[in-house]
Amino acid sequence: MAWSPVAPLLAVGSRNGELHLYRLENCELAALLVTARSRRRWRWSLRRESVYSLVCPHCGAVSEIPPAALGKQTACGACGRQVLLNP
Repeated sequence: MAWSPVAPLLAVGSRNGELHLYRLENCELAALLVTARSRRRWRWSLRRESVYSLVCPHCGAVSEIPPAALGKQTACGACGRQVLLNP
């Protein structure tokens, strides 16, 4: 099962390999929920810090985000569309 990031479409596959597309009508889509990836990096002061990155589901661009942005709605740095970051 997968949602389309640009239209109210739902794609569902069956056990026998069929693909069914469902178009939702009379509903508004909210910002897509995205889980940020975490990695640790060394700073010049030899301290480790967590760095989070976001892969935009709309345009595929990768951008770094501050830890304070987790759990909040933010705009993609490349395309400007809104995404909701999973805490």
